[in-house]
Amino acid sequence: MNYYTIEPNIPLPVKPKNKRSNTRTPIAHYTYMKVGDSVLVPTMGQAGAIGNLLRGEGYKTAIRTIVKNQAYRVWRLQ
Repeated sequence: MNYYTIEPNIPLPVKPKNKRSNTRTPIAHYTYMKVGDSVLVPTMGQAGAIGNLLRGEGYKTAIRTIVKNQAYRVWRLQ
């Protein structure tokens, strides 16, 4: 049976204050959207992720299907 190595004195990393981390940087730039700005994405999952990101920052958003389930647009409303 293989055992994992026990290592002493390894410091525990500090937990971030929010759940966002650097792994989210590809969509983090959407927080710079101004009121009335929108972005077109190919999947509902991407639209939802951007909408959730903006709502998490306290902005109001709207998501609409643009091309019959082939493209989606996310607007920052407020």
